[in-house]
Amino acid sequence: FPSHDTSEWIFRLNSILHLNDVQHDFDFILVGHIENVLINLPEALKKSGFKTLVIGAPGMYLLKSPFIDYAITLNSRTQSRFLDELFLNQDFLLKCTGTFLWCSDEIMKEIVDRDIPLSLKIKLLPTKNPEFMKVLGSKVGQDSMFHNLNVETPNSKVLKTYSASQSFFNNDGKNRVLVKGNHSGGGSSIKQVSSGEQLDLAQIPRDWFP
Repeated sequence: FPSHDTSEWIFRLNSILHLNDVQHDFDFILVGHIENVLINLPEALKKSGFKTLVIGAPGMYLLKSPFIDYAITLNSRTQSRFLDELFLNQDFLLKCTGTFLWCSDEIMKEIVDRDIPLSLKIKLLPTKNPEFMKVLGSKVGQDSMFHNLNVETPNSKVLKTYSASQSFFNNDGKNRVLVKGNHSGGGSSIKQVSSGEQLDLAQIPRDWFP
């Protein structure tokens, strides 16, 4: 599809894919610009008798999976542009039945931050209460939510930004401390500070903050 002429893109999306005529009755809608956690779901869902729609980006194996019932290919392979294209068809998304499953925590976090109707966010996201949407893709949001709900958690502290005046962390306690990046990292954004050790906070990637 053309990537610059939006009006032409909408016309071709609706005319070539007949998106408005695509059935809306699915059990699961797998969505994303990358395979990631979605890769093995179609086979498992098909074996359980579920009906699946995949909305993906060019080149994704999922779009050709023999275990899905319908596929829609959007034009972009970058997360933000993929969502731009997807949200051009909000009416279609709102009409779809079934559960939306996304390729990553990061894309769900961007949906939370997008300027789209709240009704669409509730439709698309696993968290239906707007008050708790901050938990998606954010350890800081999760910690805040737990505190608001009086759920007991390990002692923690949020560092909002790196500060030269507080450039070292000294673990003076008896237990080890885990320093975690705010956003999902599959375990890669974690540093361990054993009892009695010091951590140079300047070594923490800036995108881990807050």
